[in-house]
Amino acid sequence: MSDDIRNTEDKDVPKGEKNGQGSKEKSGKRNSRSPVASVGKDLSKLNIISSLGFAIVGNVLVGLVIGKLLDNIFGTGKVFLITFIILGLISGFYNGFVYILKEIERYDKDENQETKGTGERSKEDEEKDNIHK
Repeated sequence: MSDDIRNTEDKDVPKGEKNGQGSKEKSGKRNSRSPVASVGKDLSKLNIISSLGFAIVGNVLVGLVIGKLLDNIFGTGKVFLITFIILGLISGFYNGFVYILKEIERYDKDENQETKGTGERSKEDEEKDNIHK
């Protein structure tokens, strides 16, 4: 095939860097901050936010159903409905807050493991060493 009829993907790539012969692969080192890793972290953050929303909405819906059911059984106006919606909101925010705290702890733990892998020492490790001295 001639160079004139190359794919549009190949137009911007110099001839020596086709078929995995680029400078990044030649060095044998991979970039630790690859685009795939950053997309994964962004999706993880989106997952945390959506989980928080689902926790709140789910608890409110459960409170709504229980409140309507109890109002129908006891023949009260909307006393149970309002009470259980408020309880659903409170429990939803509480569960969401606990979930976010656990995720923050997990991120901190992951970052500490990444710093240990690069040879850097975390503050916790330095404090442990100072205590033992």
